[in-house]
Amino acid sequence: MSKEPEEVKAAPADGGAPTAAHKDKDIEAGGGFVPPQGLDVGGEEKKPTTGFWGGVQLYFQILIGTDPCDLDEEQMEEVRMETGFETREIRRLRRKFLESVDDSRVITQQEFRRLEAVRHNPLLDRLEREFGLHKRPAITFLEFMRVLAVFNSSRQREAKLHAAFNLQDFDGDGQIDKNDLLVYLERVASSSDSENQLDFETIANGILAEASSHASQQFLTYDDFQKVVVGTDFESKMFIPF
Repeated sequence: MSKEPEEVKAAPADGGAPTAAHKDKDIEAGGGFVPPQGLDVGGEEKKPTTGFWGGVQLYFQILIGTDPCDLDEEQMEEVRMETGFETREIRRLRRKFLESVDDSRVITQQEFRRLEAVRHNPLLDRLEREFGLHKRPAITFLEFMRVLAVFNSSRQREAKLHAAFNLQDFDGDGQIDKNDLLVYLERVASSSDSENQLDFETIANGILAEASSHASQQFLTYDDFQKVVVGTDFESKMFIPF
């Protein structure tokens, strides 16, 4: 009597490891690596499994950064398009944002001032203006991300130059004059040691004499400012560690 071929056993229903016979069948069929249940190689996330393959799925989720985020794909794409941040960075920044606010939709002026990344900054009030918080009591997450990208994204050098200029144009007249320079220097370069106080007026006069393109040498235009900072490491200093 001929012996019936042995039936190949299917993988256990509880998500455990397939039997040797089951794996051999997959390899013979040309499958090679068999994706774990719940992890679609095309990128579609499915229901997590337990057991061995559940652990493998968790490993891949950690590896590619698929940690939970309350933004849907459409919102994520909008932030990506408007800021240039990658998905993983957006997820990280969203978590930090949610840790800092009471309402997940907006950040208020008071909450912004409490952020560890800016609260000790001598130009905090100037940063508030850049984020639009001098006009409104709160801004949305997307608005917050747009401005953060100006400071933190390497793709927005021109916007960062404009932001640096605006931070020093204290009276908002579109140019940096001696008074603007003095206020800026006093805020960012003051020393607590009175014996080492810098002569800010001499420094301001020297900057204007060296860099101003106007005959009066009383102020810097944006073009003057751009020529001064190009070639410096201003981009690394114009960074908000959020």
